Amino acid sequence: MTYKEDGHRGKGNFGQHEIFTGITSLFEGITISHPVYSTTASREIFIPIATASDGNTSIATYDPPSTSTEGRLCLDCGFTKLYVNWDSAGTARYIVNATCWLLGIGKH
Repeated sequence: MTYKEDGHRGKGNFGQHEIFTGITSLFEGITISHPVYSTTASREIFIPIATASDGNTSIATYDPPSTSTEGRLCLDCGFTKLYVNWDSAGTARYIVNATCWLLGIGKH
């Protein structure tokens, strides 16, 4: 996948998000799945931040309101980016960035 500012809806692209800091390309994986939303509400709370080459959401996030007791979520549907090609195009940096984002470092 390739970085495009505000281009996360384009096939094979990811957009601007803290998770992608310092990343210009990201291996999407070999076998790609995509989220199947069980309710309209779940479709609305997850924000797509990357689209796979097949045109479906590849990475989506949920960032609850600051008053919530819920935590952040990052749903990545390309598990083979970790299983097969850890060293490919930005994967290691992506994991570090996603971990920091999930922990809420810098959020207050």
